[in-house]
Amino acid sequence: MGKFVHGLKKTRRYEIWCGMKKRCYNPNSHAYLRYGGRGIYVCQVWKNSFKAFYEWSEKNGYKKDLMIDRINNNESYSPSNCRWVTNIINCNNSRVNKPVTYDGHTQTLREWSWETGIKYKTLRSRINMGWKLESVFSIPVGSITPPRDRNNKGQFI
Repeated sequence: MGKFVHGLKKTRRYEIWCGMKKRCYNPNSHAYLRYGGRGIYVCQVWKNSFKAFYEWSEKNGYKKDLMIDRINNNESYSPSNCRWVTNIINCNNSRVNKPVTYDGHTQTLREWSWETGIKYKTLRSRINMGWKLESVFSIPVGSITPPRDRNNKGQFI
C-alpha cells in the first residue's frame, strides 16, 4: 500500500496531531514530562494515521477555534477520551484543578468563581487561610474575615 498523501500538512489539525505525538513521544519536548513521561500516549490508530485522526475530528465537531481535550487527564489520546472544546473548558479540565464540593455540588474552584462572581484568587486564598467552605462562597469580598476551620487549612496552594 502506498503512503496516504493528504495535502493537509500546513493545517491547524495537522499541527494538533503532531503536537499530541510530540508531547507523548519526544523527551526533548517541554511538555513530555506531563504527558509521555507519565504514561500518556496516542492510540495506535491515530499515532499511525493522520487520516484517521482527521476523519474522527470531522465527525466530532472540529472547529478552528476549538482545542483537543482529553476528557480524563489520566488516560491517553483516543477517540473515546477526546473531544473538541473551547480554551476555557480545556484549562478548567486540567489535572491541577481540584474539585470542591459545597452544598452538594462539585466543581472546580474556577467554576465556583464563575458561578459566585468572586475572583478565583480570592476563593483560593480563603481556602488556604482555612475559612469554612460556607464562608468561602457566601461572604462578600471586603467583609470581615470569618473564623477559620481548623480542619480545612492548606487544601490549595
